[in-house]
Amino acid sequence: MIKRIFGLGVLMMFFAAACQQKAITVQQKLPVGDTSRNALDWNGTYSGVVPCADCEGILTVLELKKDETYVLKSTYVGKSSEGFLSEGTFTWNELGNVITLEGMAQGPNQYLVGENQLFQLDMQGNRITGDLAAKYILRKQDVFSVDPLLGKKWVLKQVMGKDLPENQTIYIQFDPENSRVNGFGGCNQFFGSYELKEGWRIQLSRIGRTQKLCQEVQEIEDLFFEALETADNYSLNEEGDELSLNKARMAPLLRFEIGN
Repeated sequence: MIKRIFGLGVLMMFFAAACQQKAITVQQKLPVGDTSRNALDWNGTYSGVVPCADCEGILTVLELKKDETYVLKSTYVGKSSEGFLSEGTFTWNELGNVITLEGMAQGPNQYLVGENQLFQLDMQGNRITGDLAAKYILRKQDVFSVDPLLGKKWVLKQVMGKDLPENQTIYIQFDPENSRVNGFGGCNQFFGSYELKEGWRIQLSRIGRTQKLCQEVQEIEDLFFEALETADNYSLNEEGDELSLNKARMAPLLRFEIGN
């Protein structure tokens, strides 16, 4: 009888240990603390123009719904006005920070979920890096009216890929109250209008400036105004303190940082 009780006790200890190990394993797989899935207001519509190999860019509009279904519309800018529609469900990874769009046979289908923005991942599920990384961000449309571009002084750092001389100051400001733009081109004050459009596109128009002549900075100022008139989209880094004005999917025309 003693041997039988002892054997039953050992068996119960074995099952208890197995159950405890299973609980630990399950616990390790579950995300700990706040995640994008449980802490962010992630449902909504996101948009952006991502780079394209044979067009000016892909206007991407992705709607994420609370029931974990999605609607994705992709339009190839400069190539076709017809959009391609995809619908289905999406799943979260174990960490609760990356979603996968199910049912997509072609193209990237994974996004890192951030605060009011989605970061498109490459085909292997990795973050895209390099000069064009900011172009793979989709931003939430319901925060479009309070775009971080607006109401700040943006100081120019690069023109057409070239660093601005340290002794030269050029800046631009976007006034959200009347959709006006103003600033200093290095020699002349300037002013004009701007319009923000879906997909982080921008149109600058009616740019005027004073008529001073400054030979030492005239060349850079002329390049600056040429770039302003050419730019058709913009991008911000993750922190929102660096701005790029761009043309289609080419390298940035102008790079700015927040100034005082």
